[in-house]
Amino acid sequence: MGVSEIELLFQRYVNMLDGAGLAKCLALAVASTAAWYLVYRLLDLIGGSADAVPANWSELGGWLLFWFTGTIYSALVLFRYLDSGNLSWRPIVVGLGGAFSYWIGVQYVMWQDPLDTVILDSAVAGVITAAFIGYLVIQFGTVRFAWWAFAFLCAGGALGGATIGWTGPGNEPGFIAGHAMWQILTCAALFHSPKSVLREG
Repeated sequence: MGVSEIELLFQRYVNMLDGAGLAKCLALAVASTAAWYLVYRLLDLIGGSADAVPANWSELGGWLLFWFTGTIYSALVLFRYLDSGNLSWRPIVVGLGGAFSYWIGVQYVMWQDPLDTVILDSAVAGVITAAFIGYLVIQFGTVRFAWWAFAFLCAGGALGGATIGWTGPGNEPGFIAGHAMWQILTCAALFHSPKSVLREG
C-alpha cells in the first residue's frame, strides 16, 4: 500500500468522523475510555510508569504505552476536527498532543500537588488538559474559538477531573467513571463548538 493510498484511507476516516452525529461521537468517547482501561490493566502486568520520564530503557515500552492512551482519544474524538483536504502533518501533532495532554494532567496531580487537595488538583488538571485539547483543535483543526464553548469544554474537564480525584485509583469503578466523564463531556463540548472556515496551507 503506497503513501497516497494510506492518505486516502485516512481522509475517508476523518470524513467518516466528521459526518458522525452526537450519539456516535459520544460512543467513540466511551470506546476511548474502554481502550484506556484495557491499557491501564495491561500496564499492571508489564509495569508501566507514570513518571515524567522513564527511569531506564527497560521501562520505555510501558512508559510509552501509558501515555499512548491520550493518542487513542485523539484518534477517536479529536481527528474529527481535522480538515480532511489539508491533513499534512496535523494528525501527528494532534495525536501526540493528546498524549501530551494526558502527561500534563498526570504530572500536575502526581508531582506538583499545588493545592494539596486531590479533588481540587484533579479538577484543575482536568481544566488544563481540556483547555489544551481545545487549543489543538482550534490551532490545527476546524474549531473556531468562542468563549462560551471554551468555558463549557473547561467545565467538562473540571467535572471529569474532580470525579477522578474524588474516587482515586483505589475505587476502580469510580476511577473509570471519572475518566469516562472527562472524555464524554469534553467530546460533547467540542461537538457543539462553532466551526471555522477550513484552513489552507
